[in-house]
Amino acid sequence: MSSTGCGGPVRRAVAGSVTLDGRPLEEAVILFVPLDAGGRKTGGPITAGRYAMGKDVGLLPGRYRVEVADDPPIDPTTRPEQGKPPARRTLPVVYSTSSPLAVEVTADGPADFSFNLSSKPAGTP
Repeated sequence: MSSTGCGGPVRRAVAGSVTLDGRPLEEAVILFVPLDAGGRKTGGPITAGRYAMGKDVGLLPGRYRVEVADDPPIDPTTRPEQGKPPARRTLPVVYSTSSPLAVEVTADGPADFSFNLSSKPAGTP
């Protein structure tokens, strides 16, 4: 007996690109936060401007707020100069918890979502 015949919604594999000021975002994290009931937060790493999530951790059909954060880990082989912490944030905070980015995932539509971020989003000084 197969466990795939439940009749419920099927997760979609999703992928896409993320740029900052027209250049691929080197290292960050993308998170899809459900705006509809019944969904779950899921996400993954962005590397060299690309992200991909397979069906096993993909998205159910629905609407999602998209958060992008770039707080990469400190490389343990490098040491900041005495008294100077390493620079870690290049993305404006607006793209994280209060992100204006959103997508709608459908059961049979495209599942490739690309985001072109700006270091000076509208409404910031």
